[in-house]
Amino acid sequence: MTQETQMLLGLFLGILVMIVLVLKTRTHTFIALLLAALIIALVGRMSPADAITAIQDGFGNTLKSTGIIMLVTGAGGALGNVVKVSGIGEVLGEMVVSWPIPAILIPVIIAALMRIALGSATCLLYTSPSPRDISGS
Repeated sequence: MTQETQMLLGLFLGILVMIVLVLKTRTHTFIALLLAALIIALVGRMSPADAITAIQDGFGNTLKSTGIIMLVTGAGGALGNVVKVSGIGEVLGEMVVSWPIPAILIPVIIAALMRIALGSATCLLYTSPSPRDISGS
């Protein structure tokens, strides 16, 4: 068997194992992806040490570029939930609805203020109200 054939076999085997683990055994996708990556590397004739290093490097490179996005998303979700659970959102909503502004513009104004204050469009998506929230429907 050529190395290319063995690499393709490892790829298909890894994907198959991942699908079976997730769909049939309800294994967490993170674990299934790790096992699939390890199977693909080992069947593709990588040494175990090289396989682990490749997986670690993949994680490191991915986290470098997406880590801040995950942190900002989590913080935005936390802020939105605090506003919702504390009741501040309802009080603010009642106050804002009394303003002599068309209701459709209120979320736009709040979103613009949040965007200016936070500098993050991701936090903006989690914390600004929708028109449905303002109308009380």
